[in-house]
Amino acid sequence: MVKVSICIPTYNQVKYLKRTIDSVLNQTYTDYEIIITDDSPTSIVFDLVQEYQLEGKIQYYKNEVPLGSPENWNEAIRKAKGEYIKIMHHDDWFTYSNSLGIFVDLMENNSDVTIGVVSSRNVNLIDNSTININTPTESWIRQIEKEPVELICGNFIGSPSAVIYKKTLGFHYDKNLKWFVDVEFYSNLLNNNNNNNNNNNNKIALNSLDAISIGVGELQISRECENNGFVNIFEFFYFLNKWNINILESNKNILNTALNICSKFNCKKIEDIRAFGYKDILPSDIENVFKLNRKNKKSRIMLLLDKIKNLIKITLKPFVP
Repeated sequence: MVKVSICIPTYNQVKYLKRTIDSVLNQTYTDYEIIITDDSPTSIVFDLVQEYQLEGKIQYYKNEVPLGSPENWNEAIRKAKGEYIKIMHHDDWFTYSNSLGIFVDLMENNSDVTIGVVSSRNVNLIDNSTININTPTESWIRQIEKEPVELICGNFIGSPSAVIYKKTLGFHYDKNLKWFVDVEFYSNLLNNNNNNNNNNNNKIALNSLDAISIGVGELQISRECENNGFVNIFEFFYFLNKWNINILESNKNILNTALNICSKFNCKKIEDIRAFGYKDILPSDIENVFKLNRKNKKSRIMLLLDKIKNLIKITLKPFVP
C-alpha cells in the first residue's frame, strides 16, 4: 500500500496547479500517489495532466457532474488508497523539497497522533510576496486537544494543505459548510480520538517549519465567504447545533466568538439570525449575547465620549496672561 495519498481537488485553472504538481514531484520522499479530481467544465486540467508521463503516479478523475467545494475534496479522499491523506489545494505548494517527508515524520514518529500540522507561509498570488507565516502555538495545541470545538473561535491550524492525517479515521468534509468546513473537520478528527483514547495523549504533532505555501488570491472561496453574513452566521450556528453547544456561557471563548460574529453582522435579535438563513435550534442563552452586545456598545460609546471630553478640556485650557 502506498504511504501517502496527495489529494488535489481542481477547478478550471492550471496556472497554479502546475506549480502544485511540480512541487510534489520535486519531493525527496517518494512513497506517494497523486489523486486529482476535476470539477472543470473544460479539459484544461486533463490536458495539463497529460503532459506528465509518470506511469500511474498521477491518477486523474473527471467528475461527471461538478461536485463543488468541499464535496470535490471528499471525492479525492474516496479515491485515495494511501495510509495517510494529504490534501493539497490547487493553488498551494510544498515550500521545500523535503516538505512531504516532514509531514510523514510527524505521523510516523508519534504513534498517538491524529493530525500532523506544519506552519504555513501565506503568499500573495499576484506578486509572490509573503503575507505572513501562520505558526500554531503549543498552548493553543494543548487547548484544542482538550476542546476541539474551540477551533470555531479561530482556525489556528490553517488550511487543509497544512495538515496530514490517517485515512482509517474515515471522516469527510461536511458538504453543508464552506467557511468553517476545515475547523469542523479538524474537530471531528480530534473528537474521535478523544472519545476512543486517553485524553492525555498528544493528538496533534507540530513542525514549526513553513513546509507548505498557501496561495492567497481574490477569487478564492475564503475571500468570497469572509464578509458574507449568509455564510458566517448560518455556518457558525449550524456548527454549534451540530456539536450540541446549547449554552454559550459555558465556554468563554465560544461566547466571545458569538458576541463578535453577531456584532459584525449587526444581529440584535433572533429574527436577525433567522434572516441570514439559519432556521434550526439556537443556544438557549442567545438573548444574553444580544444584551452583552448592547452593553458593550454603550461602553464603547461612553469611552468615546470620555475621549472627546478630554480633548475638549485640553483644547479649551484657560488663558493665563
